[in-house]
Amino acid sequence: MAKERGEEFFLFGMLGGLFVFMAFCAAAVPFLHWIYD
Repeated sequence: MAKERGEEFFLFGMLGGLFVFMAFCAAAVPFLHWIYD
């Protein structure tokens, strides 16, 4: 039970982290273009 719960938490953590990373990249690209323009 605990192992199953841990794997589920890990999976959601990875999906959440990937989503945050993609959102960060999408926000950073125009910001960097604006800085280096």
